[in-house]
Amino acid sequence: MKSFFLKRFFDFLLSTIIFLFTFPFFILISFLILTFDGPPIFYVQKRVGLMGKQFNIYKFRTMKNKKEKNRKFYSFTLHKDKRVTKIGHFLRNFKFDELPQLINVLKGDMSFVGPRPELKFFTDLYDKKQKEIFLIRPGVTGISSLLFRNESNFLKEEKNPEFIYRDCILPLKLELGLIYKKHSNIITDLNIILITIFLIFIKKNLLISDFLIKKSFRKDISKIEKKISKLSI
Repeated sequence: MKSFFLKRFFDFLLSTIIFLFTFPFFILISFLILTFDGPPIFYVQKRVGLMGKQFNIYKFRTMKNKKEKNRKFYSFTLHKDKRVTKIGHFLRNFKFDELPQLINVLKGDMSFVGPRPELKFFTDLYDKKQKEIFLIRPGVTGISSLLFRNESNFLKEEKNPEFIYRDCILPLKLELGLIYKKHSNIITDLNIILITIFLIFIKKNLLISDFLIKKSFRKDISKIEKKISKLSI
């Protein structure tokens, strides 16, 4: 319980500092989206978080506002997705589209580090063990975000990417989330945040486990990395 409140204090303090520091970027990005793509500025979607409660997740809008005819739309982004705007490509490349989630962290919907929140469509399929993921706040970044940072590449050749995501990728993400839950502390969170920042600017396929400080955490994550490497999807 003490670590739960310590993590919340850490999240609130860090998100406040970063929000104040990045506020000019909020204004600039909002201006660019309005100028080149028009309103709305933000993309808002219902996700499932702590204790299985739904909340609105915020992102800068990076996709076209109007849906194309005769095109199926997914809850995730596909490889070279035509829906992504020119500004959207830039924002996504440097993760700037995630900045509005600082609001979610300030509100207590999310943490800086944790499993990524999913749609209710997917969370309704969780088994009893997987639902333990709801005992911790979802994160802006996390170990699953790092290991599946090129997720769209797994799905690029698939005719039914939603099926592949649900049956192949999501179970591994949940396994990673439960491993994180077991090892979660401030040091682990700082470690993951630093790795996230590093990977934003270093676009290489690196083994995340090599950068983890905690030995037992590194060992558990290494096992999942091997599973991911064997995915033939």
